[in-house]
Amino acid sequence: MMTVLAIWAVVFLIAILLLLWNYSRLTRKKTAWFSDREPLDFSEIKVTFFPELDADLDEFAKCWIDVSHATCIDPRYLRPDDRFDDGRLISSIDRDFSHDTMDEINFRLIA
Repeated sequence: MMTVLAIWAVVFLIAILLLLWNYSRLTRKKTAWFSDREPLDFSEIKVTFFPELDADLDEFAKCWIDVSHATCIDPRYLRPDDRFDDGRLISSIDRDFSHDTMDEINFRLIA
């Protein structure tokens, strides 16, 4: 009986260690994606990327943090042109921000 418990304890410990290793690997990868970006605070993001948005800064910050939590990215490094698939960054392109992006942000602020 004692050996069965010891085997399960070892299996459980190995599973936990593998989960922690995978989490740290993914965290390092995400940090590397954004290593060349300067961190921006909410007011800089709003003024730079959404100057015509008429929501106050607190509403904007709440929405930005919601997006940040969904993507598991620090909100200071997140940009509106980042594209994700299942939490993985698939592209970050320089482009003008389309009307569709503004509609989505306005919808989130109104809802």
